[in-house]
Formats: sequence, C-alpha cells, structure tokens
Amino acid sequence: SASENILQTMAAPFGVPVCCSKDFADRGLVFALSTAEEVSRLSDADLRLLLGGRLLVLRDAALELTKRGLSDLTGVTAAMKPLLFTGERDNLTGAVMGYSPSLSGSVEYRIADGAERLCDFVYRPYAGAQDVETVVPSTVFFRNRLGGEVITTAYHCRMFCLQQFSAERKRWFAGLVDRLSGGLALSVCANDQDVLVSERRRSDGARLVMAVNLGTDPIDDLEIRVPDGFVRERLSSDGRWQKAKGAVPVGFYETVVLRFVPAS
Repeated sequence: SASENILQTMAAPFGVPVCCSKDFADRGLVFALSTAEEVSRLSDADLRLLLGGRLLVLRDAALELTKRGLSDLTGVTAAMKPLLFTGERDNLTGAVMGYSPSLSGSVEYRIADGAERLCDFVYRPYAGAQDVETVVPSTVFFRNRLGGEVITTAYHCRMFCLQQFSAERKRWFAGLVDRLSGGLALSVCANDQDVLVSERRRSDGARLVMAVNLGTDPIDDLEIRVPDGFVRERLSSDGRWQKAKGAVPVGFYETVVLRFVPAS
C-alpha cells in the first residue's frame, strides 16, 4: 500500500535497528524519508534540519523534495521518465540487483557537481551478457552546504517482493546505513533470515538489543554485528543476565534480548 515505509519493507526484515524520533537536529541519528506523504507532513524548516544531518531519501520522497525546491540540498533533481534497464549495479561491490520499472516509468536523477554515484541503473541485452551499459544514476551520496550527508536512492517501498528481499539487497541497504552512520556501528543482524532488531544505548556505553526471529525456521546462531571490545550477555527466562558464549540459538518467532557491555 502507499502507506508502506522503510521500517516495514527494509529495516524490520533486514535486521537493521531503528527508533522513532522527532529530534531532527540530533546528528547522532540516521533519519529516513520513504514517501511523498512523509515529506508533505513536514515544514521547510524541519526538512532543512533533516537535510543538515544524516538522511536516507527514497524515490517517492526524492520526487516530493524536488517539488519543494530542495534539490540543492539532496544533490539530485528527480523526475519520472520512461527508462530501459535490466537491473541496478552497486558500484562498490559490482553486484547487480533486480529492479523492474513500474508502469509509471522510473525515476531519473540529474546529479549536482560533487555528488557521488553509489549505484547505477544498467542494461544487459540478455542474461549473462558481459557487456553492461550504464543508463543513469540510481543511488547518490551528496554532502551539502549545511554539512548534511544525504543518500538518495531510486529504491521505493512498493518494489516486487523478490527484488526487495534478497541477500544482495540486504547487503546494499546495510552499506548505505554504514556510510551514513560514519562509525556509529549499528548492531545490524548478519543472518540471511528475516530478523527484527531494536537497539537502545545506555549512558555507560552498554547496548540493549532485542531481536525477533520473523521466520518459521529456527536460527542456529544469531549473528549481531558489534564493535570489538564488547562482552555479550543474554537475558534468561528468570530475568538474569548470563554471558552468551558461543552460538545464540533462536526459535521460530522467538524474541531474544541481548546486552553488549564494554569489556573492562
């Protein structure tokens, strides 16, 4: 539906932790704008606060930001246009991900000087062809005059499910979050299976992480990415913290609460 957002279609199943905040001036958070509706609810002042920080902008939001005259802060001017391409290439890894144009066409980004092309729409004349033609940019990084770091992508929340939920798309999404977080080291889940992750950070440096197995298969070992120098603990059924050594198994639809404490 048109109300779907990045939390529902990307962050939740891909195990990237999220929180809800209206403190748009918080430079320690990575914000995301998914839809035109989200942009329309915000004032120009709020949007400039967001664009002055760390922001991920999806296709429909990018189109609305262009209409609002804020292209100078995103680094792209967005317009719908009929385009011929067969996939989206990650220019860092070389992986080509599925992406089919919608009936209304696809977005074309005209990018500003200084913008970095992270991904491009590409065309292959047939499956397995070695010659790949670059069509237009599809994901762009831009550092604007407010000091903000903005990634604008052609991805949108109504993609065909087989193009949304793939290992390549998960790695791509985690890479965008890593680029914007700039060393914040979010506790991203590395398992291929769908896992919802929520993270909270305490003033003493500890992290509380809740993970929910969204699949019907058990997970032999829950892999939550954390920086070196942390001790991993798991909340037991009797309410005590126990050191989690070795594998962390998770049953289907089971919730696990972990605590990561800086090693002394």
